[in-house]
Amino acid sequence: MAEKHQTVIIGGGPAGLTAAIYLRRAGYEVLVLEKEEEGGQIRISEKVVNYPGIEETDGETLMETMRRQAVNFGAQIRKENVISASLTDHGKVIQTEKNHYEAPVVIYAAGSVPRKLNFPGESEFAGRGIAYCATCDGELFTDKPIFVVGGGYAAAEEAMYLTRYSKPVMLIIREPDFTCAKKLADEVKAHPDIKIEYNTEIVRVEGDTSVKKIVFKNALSGKEWTYENTDTIGIFIFVGYLPQTDMVKKQLICDKQGYLLTDEGKRTNVEGVYGAGDVCQKRLRQLVTAVADGAVAAETIAADYPLDQMPALESEHPALRADDPASREESPGDRTNKTGADCRAGGQDALISNVQNQIQGREEKKLYTGEETDRYGDVRNLQKRGQSTAGQMEGAMRPDSQFADIYPQIKEVESRFETVPECRVLLDDSTVSGQVKTFMEDLEEAMPRVHISYEETGADGAARTAGKSSEESRGDDAAREVIVPSIGISSKDGERKGMFFHGTPGGHEFTSFLSALYQAAGPGKPLMDEILTQIASIRTPVRLDVGVTLSCTKCPELVSSAMLVAAHSPQVEVHVVNLAQFPEFKEKHQVFSVPFLMVNGEKTYYGKKSVEELMAIIGESIGKEVVLREG
Repeated sequence: MAEKHQTVIIGGGPAGLTAAIYLRRAGYEVLVLEKEEEGGQIRISEKVVNYPGIEETDGETLMETMRRQAVNFGAQIRKENVISASLTDHGKVIQTEKNHYEAPVVIYAAGSVPRKLNFPGESEFAGRGIAYCATCDGELFTDKPIFVVGGGYAAAEEAMYLTRYSKPVMLIIREPDFTCAKKLADEVKAHPDIKIEYNTEIVRVEGDTSVKKIVFKNALSGKEWTYENTDTIGIFIFVGYLPQTDMVKKQLICDKQGYLLTDEGKRTNVEGVYGAGDVCQKRLRQLVTAVADGAVAAETIAADYPLDQMPALESEHPALRADDPASREESPGDRTNKTGADCRAGGQDALISNVQNQIQGREEKKLYTGEETDRYGDVRNLQKRGQSTAGQMEGAMRPDSQFADIYPQIKEVESRFETVPECRVLLDDSTVSGQVKTFMEDLEEAMPRVHISYEETGADGAARTAGKSSEESRGDDAAREVIVPSIGISSKDGERKGMFFHGTPGGHEFTSFLSALYQAAGPGKPLMDEILTQIASIRTPVRLDVGVTLSCTKCPELVSSAMLVAAHSPQVEVHVVNLAQFPEFKEKHQVFSVPFLMVNGEKTYYGKKSVEELMAIIGESIGKEVVLREG
């Protein structure tokens, strides 16, 4: 049965969040569906200086504030990927990978995605030298040649950002000058670690396992020139965006470029459907215009659909209980149109989201501002921290604990454990192992219900790949390598195994780590019967290696999907590798984009993956052993 709402907003960027704020203030019930992190493209901006009333901030901080505003007003925000939408004058049905929703009013604010240039080699070397996100992938090109393609805002900002990893950064601009604001362009031109080539474009790229050669062409002279390197070359492409309208362009009228056509009130051609943000046709696509779109759409809805004429929802609906602050975040018992399993799933999502929202911008903000932090994502320098202070009051944390500022949220997660989760920590005498041990000691203090055991192995002074281990591998056909240090997660009785983190799971990956503990301890996150049937049909051992960086906002979704599969299958083993702490893994597998996925040590994939997408990949890898979805 579809879950009913008064208004559903597809997209949790500036436009969607602003619409949610305005609609909730007007008394409407609101559900926001966002497949990634709330905030959209602006979230990764290092510096925001042109938003009226705020002299300077970063995108992460600004969008986190906007998200809190929407939640505080009573908007529900769910991290779900919309896979289809039926939008007609008589009804709107939205399907995500988890649920079905119905609403008389929908705001489509799905935003845009990076545009590709489609030169020869671009698709072939995507993830192997070609990148589109400096925040996610920049660190992987430390001390390697880096080229940035584009002359707009994103290219200018990201070129400066990337100088922290390699110098000089070469900026390739097709036009005779920048297309962004003059002040920003002048800042880039004056930057000592950036070199600029105007009137230039890429003809093709070549290489073997990664990009090793770039052929350029000067647009004025027609002359071609080449850059070659024996090591990997990084090419970051920032040449604009494409509107995400493929899902609705057969129902909603778009222009030739795919942008949604709306009137001045943000109405589309379908009654009850509105557009907002970068997905719409307009002259200027900036944060301020996205926010304006969201506000205009909400006000138009209030005029077109007076609140007293909207279908009434049950009084216990969470968004209608504004006097109860707890109702502003989802909880297991708050939903009236869902099955028990769906409600428990929502409860788990909300619990983990509470922690995620607390730490969302912590590491990225430190990275942007240059505040001192170690490169592994720990909030404080683990090597300099002393032993736990004696005599701490029960329920309190040491001020220097990396979990001090999220202690209430993680205690709430711990209180829901049905059994005792167990962490088996395998260490050697390397620096990374020391960091992992300190991380786990802090975790033990914060979450005493987690049972932690330690095992020492080897002594070579560096994090390394250990020998074969039958305990670490679920398959007897070929015992696989074990990366040390490692944190293996299972339930106390050992029922669920196959979930491993290698390195300190800090930054964005702490939420994935916490979610894995929740899966091991129960109740965890239930899956649809169809997915469970697929997982149960896996008959041969499957190893999933996932490479991550702790600043990547896209990595947690793939990690969480992989852990969910491992938690429900005795055949699946997941190894999450912090690439900053295991450069040998990165070099061996030529990882230059995250999230990185390798199945059974062979085929590789890039980008975030839902559980359904991951199961399709597993099915492709091992054939008929997996019951794939029909239709």
